[in-house]
Amino acid sequence: MNRPYIVCHMVASIDGRIDCSMVDKISGDEYYETLEKLDCPTLLEGRVTMEHYNAQKEPFRANDSTPVGMTSVYKAIESDKYMVAVDTHGKLR
Repeated sequence: MNRPYIVCHMVASIDGRIDCSMVDKISGDEYYETLEKLDCPTLLEGRVTMEHYNAQKEPFRANDSTPVGMTSVYKAIESDKYMVAVDTHGKLR
């Protein structure tokens, strides 16, 4: 049986911020070229990173805050690759 494995390929600042002067000093090419060579089918990003690069800036606000009572997964299209966001407060749009 093939077991999945996880590759952690990260760029991080000491204080954890992603939008700071350190990012301006990185050309960006090295990170994305390496990511492409790894050929990972799924990417995992935290809420702040996902919001910064991929989501709408306004936070999601539910009309009804009653818990659903089950795990909900929304898949817009079938794909060989996915991007997963960790959003424990449900703020991403």
